[in-house]
Amino acid sequence: MRLLILTPDGVLMERTEVGRARLKLTDGGEIGIRPGHHPLVAETDSGRLRFGGTQYEETIELQAGILEIDRDGIVIFTRGTLDSKDSESAIQAFQKARSTIKDLFYGATDLSGRSISRDR
Repeated sequence: MRLLILTPDGVLMERTEVGRARLKLTDGGEIGIRPGHHPLVAETDSGRLRFGGTQYEETIELQAGILEIDRDGIVIFTRGTLDSKDSESAIQAFQKARSTIKDLFYGATDLSGRSISRDR
């Protein structure tokens, strides 16, 4: 599956052939994601994202954000890494991204604009 991490400044990271990922959600629990995971939109907490494939394991520390899982993979919208500085424009861009995700979810389309069923 594909992993895409987006910030207000653009693409922070993109990986293909990711076999697993794990990160913390705002409800305090962690979520493990593997190919074929059920579609989901959720808020992430600041912390470590662990992901890998058959031959590698990577870790990145991210600020809080929005997680979308669909049939193509994982997209994470975040302000940046934990060591990056917040600015007013980054916060506004993050809030705009959050609003866009909600619009996409409730508007019954995924990030690529394809129509989806809300009950899947």
